Amino acid sequence: MRGSGRASGLETVQIGRQAIYDASLHSRAYELFYRPSGERPAPDADRAACSLVLSAFTELGLARVAAKKRVFLHVSHDVISGALPLPVPTEVVVLSVRDYEHSTAELIPALRQRRLDGFEIALDGFLFSPHTAPLVPLADYLQFNTKQLGRDGLARQLASVRGQARATIAKRIESQEDFKACLAAGCDYFQGNFLFRPQLLSHTRLPQNLDTLTRLLKRLRDPAVEFVEIERIVKTDPVLATALLRFLGSAALGVRREVTSIAQAVSLLGLREFAKWVTVVALTSSAERPSELSLVALIRARASEIVARAVGADPDAAFLVGLVSALDALFERPLERIVRELPLSPEVQAAALEQRGLLGEILVDVLSHESDDAEQKTRFELGMLNRAWLDALIWAGDAIDALA
Repeated sequence: MRGSGRASGLETVQIGRQAIYDASLHSRAYELFYRPSGERPAPDADRAACSLVLSAFTELGLARVAAKKRVFLHVSHDVISGALPLPVPTEVVVLSVRDYEHSTAELIPALRQRRLDGFEIALDGFLFSPHTAPLVPLADYLQFNTKQLGRDGLARQLASVRGQARATIAKRIESQEDFKACLAAGCDYFQGNFLFRPQLLSHTRLPQNLDTLTRLLKRLRDPAVEFVEIERIVKTDPVLATALLRFLGSAALGVRREVTSIAQAVSLLGLREFAKWVTVVALTSSAERPSELSLVALIRARASEIVARAVGADPDAAFLVGLVSALDALFERPLERIVRELPLSPEVQAAALEQRGLLGEILVDVLSHESDDAEQKTRFELGMLNRAWLDALIWAGDAIDALA
């Protein structure tokens, strides 16, 4: 049923993006912010931050979102304190903090730690006062709301931090006169609708399976857990496996390795980073059961794995080929586009897209079992193929029943 059917429970996710300019009006960075779509209510701060991370670094892709520039992410106090993991590249991301006025003493050690981790820090909507003054040395950027302060108020604020602030940003610039006043006051960077209105980047997110994520989070707390067990759990959820590959292939980790199996993807990420990533995914999840299309993907992947083992091919790579071949139906997008976003080896790509090579031949035979054609053309022994298909049906059914 390759390419047929529609996935249910699809959520449209939107990210707002607005450029930040220097005095020559060259864009230097983008500020990202969560935008709820449709009638869906806005999530809490933690979920909004996780949704931004998941969308920007896994689903939309960092190349599209950041365009080789730094990105400012609004994050909650749980992120700053380290209570909520943030698996993002420190050389790209600036952590933007709000609502710091009421918790300066608590923020100081947290900001120091995030800077030691390699992050740059922005204080958004900053108002200089004796209470907030201790935060200035810890910030790489002070962001001032010019609409709230007015031109005179902005000038007074800039005078208060001159010689202390590393860089200042004037936000909410609504007119040419505002821009000229901010420039004259000595701001370093500029942002607002007068310069560039926010863009909305949209994509479709397939809900994750909460049961799989719960199992993973429980097992990841065990210091004795092994990669092979984590791989077994990930392999039962095609959507999670695909998200893992996307995250591994993004610039978030700096990993430029092509992968041939789910086990390799998990091992390259490492259990510690994998645990962070799973936590972020879990906080953005809403689905309680896999879709019927997920079942088809599991059957196809498992059957390919069994056939590969019988004919001397790489079973792990065959599983991945079978899984990838079903993603167009799962995500309602052309398979070629999806494959381009994943860090797959040329062998796996050729097999999934063009049915080339031994892995491609295995996929052709597995796909033939989804057809109603009475004269199925097979390259391998038919009895073995039938047994593999039956075993895959049982395995996939048991996997989904276990999750339920």
